[in-house]
Amino acid sequence: MNIQNICLEKHTYTLPGATVEERMMSERIYSDVWEKDYDKMYDWLTDPKKVTLTVQEREFIISSVVTMFYRTPIWNKFYFLRSRVWQSRPGVR
Repeated sequence: MNIQNICLEKHTYTLPGATVEERMMSERIYSDVWEKDYDKMYDWLTDPKKVTLTVQEREFIISSVVTMFYRTPIWNKFYFLRSRVWQSRPGVR
C-alpha cells in the first residue's frame, strides 16, 4: 500500500515567508500556547476525583477546543461558507 500521497491537502498551516521560521509561525504558536499543556488538560478532564474546574482551567479547555476546530480544514471551509451565506442575506443576523 502506497501512503505517500495520503493527505488531501498539503501545507495547510504553512504561511508565506522567506524563512522556515516565518512559514511555520502558526505551528509554533499552536505548539507554544495550546499543545504544550494538552496533557494537563487531559488529566483535568479524565480525573474521576476532579469534580470542579477553576475559571482558568475552563478558559484553557474552551480555547483549546475552539483552536482545534480552526486547525481543521473542513471546519474552516464550513465556517467560511456559513459566513458568506449569512452575509448574502440582508437583515439576517
